[in-house]
Amino acid sequence: MKLPARRWSLDPSQMEVDRALLCKATSLYEQEEYSESIRVLENAVELENLRIDSSDPNFLQALVMASKCLFHTKNKSALRALSKYVLDTTNENSIERTVISGIYLLAKEDNFGILNSIDAFIRTCNTSSFNDHFADLYLLRAKASNRLGNVKDAVLDVEVAYSIYRIFGRDSDCAIAANYAGILELELNNYVVALRWLGRALTQAETAG
Repeated sequence: MKLPARRWSLDPSQMEVDRALLCKATSLYEQEEYSESIRVLENAVELENLRIDSSDPNFLQALVMASKCLFHTKNKSALRALSKYVLDTTNENSIERTVISGIYLLAKEDNFGILNSIDAFIRTCNTSSFNDHFADLYLLRAKASNRLGNVKDAVLDVEVAYSIYRIFGRDSDCAIAANYAGILELELNNYVVALRWLGRALTQAETAG
């Protein structure tokens, strides 16, 4: 993904992302078709000479989805550019900003950076703006903690992430979180609990289709 990207399907006066297009990109992401999802997203947003309108959740959701796809396709340079763009143009209290920054920090293996960034956000965030991206934060923090050898902390965070994903009906991400929880429990030699989590991962993956 080359940034600034070519024109995304966006009304330049309202900066509203085509919801159908975003749903298509999300579906491709859930099927692990990350490159195809990026191609759809590249038809959704123009980054050049554009200020983010944080009042449009679809726009920020598109950027979060793009960052996840870039991470999975190991396109670190594009992910770095996207992260910089979002840091330069969004409010520092934006949860999407924190998620995208965290994904980039995960890609560059800055685990302490992830913990510091997410902890700072959670301490100061407005809980009235609670949404499904809080699950993304907890999953990112779990991965950073695990990399640093704090497996028990990682388990606690991934359980929170799983619960939030379930609240918002994000079955595919539920499956990812449950699978990760199972792997962590295996590391702790908690085999029965690990199998329970892996069973949940299978069930959620089947539900997601």
